[in-house]
Amino acid sequence: MVATETGSVQAEGFAYTRANFTDEAYREAAVVIRRLAEFGERVGTIVAIEPGINHPIYNLDRVEQLLDDIDSPFLGIVFDATALLDPHEPVDLAELTSDAFERFGERIVAAHLDDYRLSDGRVIRCDIDEGVLPVAQILATISAHAPYLAVIMEETVNDAIARTVNRYGESGFSK
Repeated sequence: MVATETGSVQAEGFAYTRANFTDEAYREAAVVIRRLAEFGERVGTIVAIEPGINHPIYNLDRVEQLLDDIDSPFLGIVFDATALLDPHEPVDLAELTSDAFERFGERIVAAHLDDYRLSDGRVIRCDIDEGVLPVAQILATISAHAPYLAVIMEETVNDAIARTVNRYGESGFSK
């Protein structure tokens, strides 16, 4: 598997811009993603796209549209609920995760888990359990839909890694 993000229409990095939310931005991203998936088919490698609020594939509807438009078993999704969080319109990420797995869970090939806090209209990433991410609920959803899915911690470092594994490892989702 090769995983990537889709980039942004904004040339200076991935800052939030509603310009990513246009049909034109989606079409441009889909053309590139289709080429990547076709290449993946030729070489036997899954191309996994991570949607994010700072990208043209920015919500579950766009992910579903992409998967419908590019119907390839070599196109997968890396799901990161925090990456889809719009700080201007926060949603329940446990519900978002459940919705994603119900809608296209068979296409999710990995998940990122990273906690966050909101500050001045920005998402601030932090160690797991130092923010507001409903970690246990998200892990329970993943376990119910895809019990062997790779879950990668992001932004959790040093002693927090062991603490997180000890707290949530194995069947510790209810702790």
